[in-house]
Amino acid sequence: EAIQLDDLASPEAELMHTVRELLKRELVLPQSDTEVAALLSVTKVQAKAWLERMVEESVLEKMTKPIRYQTIDRSKMLL
Repeated sequence: EAIQLDDLASPEAELMHTVRELLKRELVLPQSDTEVAALLSVTKVQAKAWLERMVEESVLEKMTKPIRYQTIDRSKMLL
């Protein structure tokens, strides 16, 4: 997905775009918040905050027992 410089109005927006794209790519297979924290070299608290935001934005789905996160497969969604 191509982005324009105008779309990245702030450092926060640029960071979130980068995190979103990384998580979409890396979480094809389910991973825990601990695994994501290690993958991104951030604290577990930071990883959880980003993961929850991506769930709210419908980028990732949250699975239970055990709790893991995975990229939403758009091909399985109803139009």
